Amino acid sequence: MNSITTSEASRLDSLVLASRQNRSPVRLVLLLLLLLGAVSAQAQLSNSAWAKFRGNALNNGQSSGSAVTSTFRFTTPITSAFYSSPCVANGLVYVGAGSDLVAINSDTGAIEWTFNANSVIYSSPAVSADGTVYVGAINALFAINGSTGQQVWTFPVPGQIFSSPAIGPDGTIYVGDFETYSGFGHFYALSSAGAQKWSLQTAAIVSSAAIGTDGTVYVGADDSNVYALDPATGSTKYSYKTGDYVQGAPAIGPDGSVYAVSNDGYLYALSSKLEFKWSSLVGIPHTYSPEYVSSPAVSSNGIVYVGSANGHLYSFASDGTLNWTFTTALDPYNNPYSIQSSPALGSDGTVYIGPSDGNVYALNPAGSVNWVANVTNQTVSSPALAQDGTLYVCAETALVAFKNVLPASLTVSPTMLIGGTAASGTITLSTPAPVGGAVVTLTSSNSAASVPPTIAIAAGSTSGAFAIATTSVSQQTPVTISGSLNGQSVTASLTVNPLIVVSAVSVSPTTVVGGSSKDAVPVAGTVTLSGPALPGGTLVTLASGNSAASVPSTVTVAAGSTTTTFAVKTSVVSQPTPVKVSASLNGQTVSTTLTVTPSLYITSLTLDPSSVVAENNVTGKVTLNRAVVRSDENSDARGAVWVSLTSNRKSGISMPKGLLVLRGQNVGTVTLKVDKSFTPPVTADITATFHGSATATLTAAYLRISSITLRPSTVVGGYSSTCTITLNGKDARGAVAKLECNSPSVVLPKSVLIGANQSVTFTVNTKVVSSLTTAVISARADDALAGPGGSAQATLTIEPYELMSVRLGPASVLGGQTSLGTVIVSPDVARGSTVDVMLASDNREASVPSKVTIRGDSQRATFNVQTLGFCLSPTYAVITATLNGSKSARLTIDPDVCLTSVTVNPLQVNGGDTVTGKVYLNRNRPATGQIVVTLRSSDTSIVQVPSTVEVSFGRLTATFQIHTSKVQRTGSAIITATFNKSATATLRVVVPKK
Repeated sequence: MNSITTSEASRLDSLVLASRQNRSPVRLVLLLLLLLGAVSAQAQLSNSAWAKFRGNALNNGQSSGSAVTSTFRFTTPITSAFYSSPCVANGLVYVGAGSDLVAINSDTGAIEWTFNANSVIYSSPAVSADGTVYVGAINALFAINGSTGQQVWTFPVPGQIFSSPAIGPDGTIYVGDFETYSGFGHFYALSSAGAQKWSLQTAAIVSSAAIGTDGTVYVGADDSNVYALDPATGSTKYSYKTGDYVQGAPAIGPDGSVYAVSNDGYLYALSSKLEFKWSSLVGIPHTYSPEYVSSPAVSSNGIVYVGSANGHLYSFASDGTLNWTFTTALDPYNNPYSIQSSPALGSDGTVYIGPSDGNVYALNPAGSVNWVANVTNQTVSSPALAQDGTLYVCAETALVAFKNVLPASLTVSPTMLIGGTAASGTITLSTPAPVGGAVVTLTSSNSAASVPPTIAIAAGSTSGAFAIATTSVSQQTPVTISGSLNGQSVTASLTVNPLIVVSAVSVSPTTVVGGSSKDAVPVAGTVTLSGPALPGGTLVTLASGNSAASVPSTVTVAAGSTTTTFAVKTSVVSQPTPVKVSASLNGQTVSTTLTVTPSLYITSLTLDPSSVVAENNVTGKVTLNRAVVRSDENSDARGAVWVSLTSNRKSGISMPKGLLVLRGQNVGTVTLKVDKSFTPPVTADITATFHGSATATLTAAYLRISSITLRPSTVVGGYSSTCTITLNGKDARGAVAKLECNSPSVVLPKSVLIGANQSVTFTVNTKVVSSLTTAVISARADDALAGPGGSAQATLTIEPYELMSVRLGPASVLGGQTSLGTVIVSPDVARGSTVDVMLASDNREASVPSKVTIRGDSQRATFNVQTLGFCLSPTYAVITATLNGSKSARLTIDPDVCLTSVTVNPLQVNGGDTVTGKVYLNRNRPATGQIVVTLRSSDTSIVQVPSTVEVSFGRLTATFQIHTSKVQRTGSAIITATFNKSATATLRVVVPKK
C-alpha cells in the first residue's frame, strides 16, 4: 500500500504505536481514512445528495443520484495523498489532501481554492446549509467559508481529529478526538459559532457520529462501545459493548436500527436503544493481521452492505440473512484485494465500491458487476455519489469523476399536425453513449400520439430518431413526448389538430356608417380556424348576404396560424341595414352580422320611470349614434335635428310631437305627462323616429311602497336606527304606511304618514337583548283610489352588549374583608336602558350578588365581594360575570389571624405555685396594634388565669402567668385560649409532699 508518504507513515507509526500495542499503525491510519465521515443533520446540510461522507445524517451511504456510467468526466491531480473522503455541495467537491482542504469545481475539475490546516487532514469535511465547511486536523476543528476558503473559526482540541464532524438539526457540531499518547479521547458538542456546549471524555474517538431522527447521537469508541448520547447534555442514553474497538461510522437503517462494525470482525445490528438484534462475522478479528476497515451502508429498503479487508463485499437482509457476497480480483499473492473504502448506494440500488486493486466497481442489487473502471491507483477513501449522478473517487493523488449519460434534449417535427399524419422525434444525449449503447425510454402523454417504448442509441453516438404516429381527434390535443434515461427526463410538445374548419368569423366594428359618407369607417373582418393552418396555408370561402357590404370571395390563413383578416367595403344606405357575412371551410359555414347605417340615426329611447303613478311626469331620453354636426342631413339652421315622437294611446298621456337634439349633442330629452286616467292596467308605446326608430313602453302603476331602508341596519340593543319609507311616485294626498315587526325588541309606531314628498323618515327604537336578534320590519300602504299599495321589508340586526372584562380590587384580601368588583361592557349602555350582568363565585368563602345592573350612559357597574374569615391555608375564588359570554377574575383569600395553640409549663405543679402559659398565633396582622386573646380556666378554685393576654404587633406569641391554690387533694383545670379559634391545655395541681 503506497498511499502514505514515508515521512507521514513514520510519524503516524510513532504516534499510534505509543498507545496501540499489537496493532498495525498503517492499517490504523487506513481505517481512520476510510471509516470516518462527516455526518450532518439533513436540516443543516447543503441541498446536495452528498454534502458529507456517508451522504446524510443517518450515515447510510444512500444517495438520490443514480445510474453512473464508467465514462470519465475529469481527473484532477493533487500533489498530496488523499486521507479523507470527498463531499459535494454548492457546485464544489471538498476533500482533504495531505494538510490541505481542497475545493474542486464539480463540473470542470478545476481547483477553486485550498486551505492549509498545518497538519494532515484525516477527517472528511461536512458542509452546512449556509455553506460553511467543517473539517478536523491535528489539535483543531476548522470552520471554513465554503465559497472563499477563508477560515471562519477554529476550535482547539488536545488530540488528533480522525472523526469527521456531524451537524445536528439545531446546528450543533459533534466531533471526537484521539489523544495518541494517552489513548483517551473526547466527544465534543459545539455551537455553529465554535463555542463548546459539552464534552464527553472516553476512550479514543475515531468514529464519526450518526444522528437519529429523534436527534440521538450514535458514535463508536475504542473502549469497544457503541454509544447513544443525549444531544442536549451529552449523557449516555444507551450503550452496547462489542468485542473490540468500534472505529467505523455507525449507520442507521430505515426502521431505526443501528449498524456498527467492530475490530473483532463482526457487523452488529442493534435496535435504536442499542439492544442486540443479530451479528455476523464479516472481517478478520484485530491482531497483527489486516483489520476490518469498511463502514456499513444501508439502502432505503433496509439492505445492509459492508466491505472487508478480506476482499469481500457482503449484502445482508435487515434480519441478518446473507443475500450474497462479492469478491474482488486476486492480488499477486492470490489473495483478494482488500475493500478499504465504504460503499455508496445509488437511488436505483446500484452499489459503488473502490477496492485497493485500482478499480471502481458498480454492482447491481443482485451482486453482479454492471461495470468496472480502472483509476490506476488504489482507492483508499470512500466514493461520493452526487445528485446529478456523478461519482467522485479519490485515487491516491487524483480526484476522478465518472459522468452519467443523461438525455440532453428531445425535439419533434413538425410540432403541429392534423390527426392521422406522422411526425418524427429526435433524442439527444449529454455525452456519447457508452459501450453497449444507451436505451432511452419513450412515453406519450396522450393516445392521440404514440411512440415506441424505447429507442436504442448506439455506443459513441449522441442522438437517435424515432417515429411518432397520430390518430384523428375531435379537438386540438396537446401531447407531451418524454424521453427518460438514468433518472432524468426531457420533453417536447406536439399539438394534434382535428380536421380544420372555420370556428368563427367576426367584424369590427359591428355597426358602421355606410359607403361614401364622410362618416364611413373601415371595417375589418377576422376568420378563426378550429386549428392551425396546414403548411402552405388554408383557403377559406367568404360571402355577403347584402350589397350594402361586400367581401372578397376567398381569404388564406397562413401556415401554423389560426386567424387572418380581410377588408369589408360598405355602401350608402337610407336606413340601418343588417348584413350577414359568412365564412366556409370543409363543409362548415359560420356567420356574423354587420349593421350598415345612415350617417346619423337613432339608437335608443328610454323612459324614466318606465312605470308611473297617475298625475306624475316621465322623462323620455332619445340617443343618437353620435353628436350632431352642422353639416348633417336634416339639420336646421341652428345645426339641430328634429326627432319625431308618437304614441299608440290617444288619452291619459300628453307629450310634444317631437324634440330637438342640439348641435354637439347626441342626446335629447322630453317630458311626458300622465293624467288621472292613466291607471293600471293601462300601457302606452312611445316611438321616436329619425333614420330608424326606437320604442319604449310606459306602464301605469299603483301608488305603492318602493323601498324601506334602515340606517344603520345593525345596532346594539337600547340604541335607535333611522327608517326611511319611499313611495314609487308622488301624490298630493300622501299615503299611510302601516308598520309591523316580528320582534318585541323593536319599538316603532303602528303607522306613519307619507306626505307629498314621496318619503318619510322616523326613528326605530330597540330594547336591550341578551343574544343576537334579527328583527324584520314590514311596511304596507293601502290607498282606495290608487289600488293596493303593496309592502316592503327591511331587516334590523340587534346586537347584545359585549362583556369586556370583570376586575377585582384588591385581587388579594384577608378572610372577612371585602373586595370591590367592576364589570365593563361595550358600548356605553344607551340612555334610559339598563343591562343586567349575572355574577357567580365558585367558592363559598367569597360571596357576590346574583347580578349587577349597568345603567344608561355608562359602561360599568361595581359590586362587593364579601369573604369569610378562616384560619386555614390561602384559598382562591373565581368570580364570573356572564352577559352573552363570560369573563372571570381570580380573588386570593388569605387566612385571618387565628389562635393555633396554648401551652403551660410545667404541666403539673404543687398547689399554691405559679406557672407560665403561652399562646401561639398563625400570623400577625399587617398593621400596627395588638391582638387580644381571651383566657378562661375550667376550675378557678384551683387554677386562676388572666381574662386576656395581648400579642404585640409583629409577634406570634405571648406569655401569661397562671396561679394555683393550695389543695387538699390533686385536681386538674382546663385552660382555654380564644382568638377566632380556641385551643386548650390541661394543668394538674397536686398536694405538696411533706
